Amino acid sequence: MREALRNDALILVNAAGIAGPGKRSDPEFDAKFDKAFDVNFRGTLHLCGAFGNQMKSTKGSIVNITSIAAMIAGSAARRD
Repeated sequence: MREALRNDALILVNAAGIAGPGKRSDPEFDAKFDKAFDVNFRGTLHLCGAFGNQMKSTKGSIVNITSIAAMIAGSAARRD
């Protein structure tokens, strides 16, 4: 990915995200939680890390967009 980065980017918009794992009783809960954490948290972390210094040098902006579900505790667990 780093080879493809341009040196003149002014904005990074990150809108990637997936739903949480569902009910804790689901036998696949841990694997689904890990996948959601990887996409929703680590994805944002890695994108900001990859573009952070470039955004500083161009005085650009990073915009992270999330779902309203992120504001409701346990919303993914109540989905099922």
